[in-house]
Amino acid sequence: MNINTTGVSIDAKIDRRHLLTQNLEKTTDAMRQSGVTDPVGFIVDVRDHQGRHFAIAVHHSEGATDDEATKHVDQQIADYHELGQIPTKIIVTPLDAARTILPSSSPTATESLRSWESQRQPGQNLVVVMANGGNTYATVELAIATK
Repeated sequence: MNINTTGVSIDAKIDRRHLLTQNLEKTTDAMRQSGVTDPVGFIVDVRDHQGRHFAIAVHHSEGATDDEATKHVDQQIADYHELGQIPTKIIVTPLDAARTILPSSSPTATESLRSWESQRQPGQNLVVVMANGGNTYATVELAIATK
């Protein structure tokens, strides 16, 4: 696994790395089981401004009303806070969808994705940790076909 955290504050780096290590196996399992041809796994801290909007949009796309989706995410935040944990949502999208989602998540996301794609080797997939006002990117190798 290769992790890119260039230009990230020490606290954000620690938090994102923690989210990655705690959720990587669950994320790669979700990617393998998703049926998506070229999956990107997102590990989303739903307290993050962009992460919250992303999680709400996912719930909305699954049939929830805006109000239901917002309440669900708010409840998840409250439940995790009560447990002293980071409220995290694992989301899997096709790479094409990630190209649409990522640019709004941080000022450097478009360039980071271009850089990752230019260095990508066959069999590699992307995992994105969305937290602390930005993203951290990790390359993983899945035993599934990619484009």
